[in-house]
Amino acid sequence: MNFPSSLLNPVHPIGRQIAESIVLHKKVSYKEAKKTGGQRQRIGIARALALQPKLIVCDEPVSALDVSIQAQILNLLKEIQKDMGLSYLFIAHGIQAVKHISDKIAVMYLGRIAELAEKEALFENPHHPYTKALLSAVPLPNPKLRDRERIILKGDLPSPANPPTGCRFHTRCPVAMEKCKSLDPSLIQTSKNTITACLLFEDEGSTENKMIM
Repeated sequence: MNFPSSLLNPVHPIGRQIAESIVLHKKVSYKEAKKTGGQRQRIGIARALALQPKLIVCDEPVSALDVSIQAQILNLLKEIQKDMGLSYLFIAHGIQAVKHISDKIAVMYLGRIAELAEKEALFENPHHPYTKALLSAVPLPNPKLRDRERIILKGDLPSPANPPTGCRFHTRCPVAMEKCKSLDPSLIQTSKNTITACLLFEDEGSTENKMIM
């Protein structure tokens, strides 16, 4: 069966496009339609498993689903991973979904890795200013912890097609230095389980910092 390229709208997530047709034809709410979208995610997973792969690339697999359905899909992925010994390359914007599914996490900004760390190390002791800002924005269920310092990034996100010179994050970084405008930081070992691309760590001059890239 062939489909024209105009069938899918590149502006909207695929989950929403699937849900939209259900809403229009079955006269149900988007909430009900997204439940059906969850079934489609399961079908997609089944198709990916048909050839018994060792690696599956999951590109935003739960972005268009309700939180409860997201949890079901993530738990299903973890069960499959345990049963089949799979590895996932899990790509997502939702940091909580990434935390639930991943063992090692790469935080990216404008197409570059800012920080790569074991999950526990990243959430307990983030090194890169961008990672710290991301984690500070995550809502916390414990009201006693909600008064923690929030890092608010200023300015607009630059175009990935025309990124800033030097460190790509310097235009929004709260601790940027003058040289960040011209020097592009390399990934260096900043702790046992973390590598980071930030000139703040290169300034420390530690002999333990090993150049990675």
